[in-house]
Amino acid sequence: MIPTNNYQPEIDGLRALAVVSVIINHFSNGLLPGGYLGVDIFFVISGFVITSSLADYPSKNFGDFLLRFYVRRIKRLIPALVISVIISGLLMWILVSTPSESLRTGQWALVGGANVFLANRSTDYFAPSTEFNLFTHTWSLGVEEQFYVLFPVLVWLTGFSRRTPNAEKKLLWVLCILSVGSLATYIYLNDTSPSLAYFLMPSRFWELGAGCLLFVGIEKFPSGIVKRFNPSLLFIVMLAVLFVPSSHAIQATIIIVITTMLLIGSIRPMTIAHAVLTRKEIVYIGLASYSLYLWHWPVLSLSRWTIGITGRTIPFLILTILLISFASYRFIEKPLRSRQWTKSARGILCLGLITVGIGILVLGVMIRHPYRNITEKESALKRETVFHGQYKGIECNNYAKTDFSFSCTSPKGKDVPRAFFLGDSFNQQLLMMKLRLHHNEGLDIYSYSSNNCNDKPKVERGECLKQTEGVYSLTIGSIRQGDFVLLSYYFQNNDRQSWLLSNQDYMLFKDFALKLSKKGAKLIVLSPLPQMTNLEGLHISVCLSLPPGRLEICRVKKKEVLQWHDATHRLLSKLESDGLVYEYNPMDSLCLGGYCDAVSDDGFPVYSEDGYHLTDYAVDKFVYPSFLDFLRIHEIDISRISK
Repeated sequence: MIPTNNYQPEIDGLRALAVVSVIINHFSNGLLPGGYLGVDIFFVISGFVITSSLADYPSKNFGDFLLRFYVRRIKRLIPALVISVIISGLLMWILVSTPSESLRTGQWALVGGANVFLANRSTDYFAPSTEFNLFTHTWSLGVEEQFYVLFPVLVWLTGFSRRTPNAEKKLLWVLCILSVGSLATYIYLNDTSPSLAYFLMPSRFWELGAGCLLFVGIEKFPSGIVKRFNPSLLFIVMLAVLFVPSSHAIQATIIIVITTMLLIGSIRPMTIAHAVLTRKEIVYIGLASYSLYLWHWPVLSLSRWTIGITGRTIPFLILTILLISFASYRFIEKPLRSRQWTKSARGILCLGLITVGIGILVLGVMIRHPYRNITEKESALKRETVFHGQYKGIECNNYAKTDFSFSCTSPKGKDVPRAFFLGDSFNQQLLMMKLRLHHNEGLDIYSYSSNNCNDKPKVERGECLKQTEGVYSLTIGSIRQGDFVLLSYYFQNNDRQSWLLSNQDYMLFKDFALKLSKKGAKLIVLSPLPQMTNLEGLHISVCLSLPPGRLEICRVKKKEVLQWHDATHRLLSKLESDGLVYEYNPMDSLCLGGYCDAVSDDGFPVYSEDGYHLTDYAVDKFVYPSFLDFLRIHEIDISRISK
């Protein structure tokens, strides 16, 4: 049996490895692609340590048992969390014109629900946009705090803390069943709803459960097989897995959980792993790991909104993270955890709840009373996709929601060409161009926007393709000679340039193109656009206020963009040579002088906040005139227009 009061410095050494891995990954995921797995190491450690703390936990009754447990959790977690959230939120409120999303996440973080809030937003943890939410990292605290609601109940009901007969066996079986179910849920949801798999406690229970199982298993079988593993070899495997890219997240997560579990159970003196993990400096980092985790992300996130993350700023940011985190550990976390707040446990519980309430109230005041007004140029960063017949002063003659998402048509009886716009959010971003074509050129517009099937998990992909096929069939049934169709989809990366490169999708697309051609209609495909998702680690809004001398960090080289999209251009060129499509590439109008800029010469944003989509301003000023030229050059007739 492991004595519950036996301090194990190697556990804090593992915490140090975990938090350093996470911080390196958050500076740049290219440095340590699997560094995000540090959170999974934390989960296993938490399960092990919590089970250890609940073993031989003397209590008068169930209520007293829970009260004592939650008082310890409050003293351990709440003070540093509330102070971190309030100070970070206040800085964002002052420095950033649009802090509300971060502040709302902070409110949920204070009640242990940030993971639920982010999952409800269908947040992609690995998307660049998450780097600008000040409290994205608190999702893992939500998972742990929700686990703390369930696990003590299991410990009490099985009799583990009271040492009733067969208690270890009962808890072992319960943990096995729940952990297997949780792992199955995690794997399933990764295909159906990745954000739910990543953020929610039920799909993460198995990782904390692994640590719990380890402690209970060692108690039940003190000389078990776990102790026979070579801890130094396991340590090397753990380090190697941290370099596995996120595209293999499921496999890497399972390996890191198993490796962490085995390493904790087998580590012993006189081994390399023990010697490394018990070094004084490493142990101290582990002791301060909670404060390091709390503070590193807000420092990095605020820097992305202000000074960026560059070779010049990184040393300053590292120093800032270390100073604030160690100060938090030394003066807030450590003393308040050991100090007696009040004479009674219930008093401590009330103080904790009051502190959380104050934090929520402070953030709420910030949300309701912005410190800064949004400027006209900052407002232009927003893409407004809601449309009810009038948009930015331009009206449809006859606006209607039909089998398509919407249509803008001329009065009945007029024989005019028609344009069909199909795609995902990259189709939605062209709203200004659709309205200009209708209002200025007299075209009837039919538009349909849906999700990109390439973004869909495997389980949903088939249904998504059926929907796409249905939209194509609807278009074929509506098309007339002289009409044209513009497809606008998200082009992803070098490995999967777009949905067009999938064989199943490509055949569907080719069949669509052939049917359009037979009906005398033209098919146009929007080329992949430049992206502004990593501008020296800056949020794109910063580019609006930079002096001319620093605008070079808000642009990408046109040559590099063309190389990045080369595979897609070759495919579209082949289809164009076969007479199936016309490729519309607005690159020359968006990228002048060899560069693609995030901000136009008159200081307005070309790209929206996410760095992927064009702003309404850019579509109106650059894309619409360019598209008219494209239609004329390719002799796509829009002359049968009654103005």
